[in-house]
Amino acid sequence: MKENVNFEVVKLTDGDYEEEHAFLTRCRKALRRKTFFYPYTDEQLKAVMEGGEAFGVRDRGKLVGTFNIDLDEEYAKELAAGIRKSTNGAVDVDACYEASGLMVDGAYRGKGLGKTLMKAVTERANELKIDLCGVVHIENLASLNTFLGQNFVVAGLFELNFRYIFLYLLKKFEKSFEFAQECDRINVRKSDAVKQALAQGMLGTALDGDEIVFSRLSRKGLK
Repeated sequence: MKENVNFEVVKLTDGDYEEEHAFLTRCRKALRRKTFFYPYTDEQLKAVMEGGEAFGVRDRGKLVGTFNIDLDEEYAKELAAGIRKSTNGAVDVDACYEASGLMVDGAYRGKGLGKTLMKAVTERANELKIDLCGVVHIENLASLNTFLGQNFVVAGLFELNFRYIFLYLLKKFEKSFEFAQECDRINVRKSDAVKQALAQGMLGTALDGDEIVFSRLSRKGLK
């Protein structure tokens, strides 16, 4: 399928493993903040490409962007449990499948390829009738903007260690959250305040500069 005339969005298969592995390794090495992209192990990437859904963007055959859906059901349940814990049960979700490996070649950034890949992944998730979860470093503003711009909401926080603090961004299948009011704006560097807002039943709905906009769910919750 074609996108934006110049680029082609393609499904990748396990036969493309070496190419995607090399692409992700090269792009991560070029990042100024390498913590912004938590790398797959070889086994994890193979599992995603063999049992999940992998997408790429090509420019005249060259791989210049990737984004995947991890269809591991047990991991999807773990992510959902993390969201329920973060929100003290305000968000009731049984399984949400990770949308992972979003990467665009540095020379191709600013061309909307992240949004193009996001569209391909969310459309496929709708076909599969599954909820999605993005796992994004709390200070990765570009990725947060991409997810929030496609109606994901900040619904969880996970601390691996002081260098790796991740937000869980949730997108419900064919449903969206209904909010009563905006409640707070919290700088992304204040992870404890973000954690507290989530525990009080607020979800992140937008990014304003380096502040996450938090809103409280309405009584209806979903629409």
